[in-house]
Amino acid sequence: TPLTYTEPISLDAFTPASVLPGQELTISGEYLNLINEVIFTDNVVVPAEEFVSQSRSEIKVVVPVEAQSGKIIISDGAEIPNWIYSDEDLNVVLPSVEKVLDLTDAKPGDLVTVTGENLDLVVKVLMPNEDEIKFTVDGDKLTFTLPANASDGAISMIPASGVKVPVATIGMAEPTDLVATPATELRAGNTIVISGKNLEVVSTINFPGVDGETEFSLTADNTIQAVSYT
Repeated sequence: TPLTYTEPISLDAFTPASVLPGQELTISGEYLNLINEVIFTDNVVVPAEEFVSQSRSEIKVVVPVEAQSGKIIISDGAEIPNWIYSDEDLNVVLPSVEKVLDLTDAKPGDLVTVTGENLDLVVKVLMPNEDEIKFTVDGDKLTFTLPANASDGAISMIPASGVKVPVATIGMAEPTDLVATPATELRAGNTIVISGKNLEVVSTINFPGVDGETEFSLTADNTIQAVSYT
């Protein structure tokens, strides 16, 4: 008569409960010598050959930088694996900021600095349109410059795990209080002078019924001049 048997593998606890990516995690239980994989959220697998140590009652493993907070799974790695989940969630520390900045009336070229913790974990910074921008980290400071195509929305920093951490909410400045001179009885070839606020953010000017963009220049006193009406 063929006999089969299973050992009562158990995952009793892990320490510490909160860990930085790259730090060592200790898993305790029974028959852990039969475990061939430790799986972190989200499907980040550490095979047995990468364990720091392994015995019947304990596994030591380095938390991958890609790991996210959530349940730990230990697996025997069989073709139809036996998965055993931890009762508690492991907290994988993320980079954080003291507060999410309010960048109302922001302009392209503005230098933004946020203060936080574990900023060395950041691998990229994303604008609201998902564009990746350059940044620097110096201790508890993360600094970047708003690009020319910056738009309204949330700016996020991303660690290797891919979890988005908001750092700022941006509301781009817009031209206001616009006055055009002359504004009536225009003829082809006339030059219009436009005054107002935030004119330095203007990138294009279009006339109704005219294909393409119109050339313009911005003076030192933030007045748009030499706009040819054609």
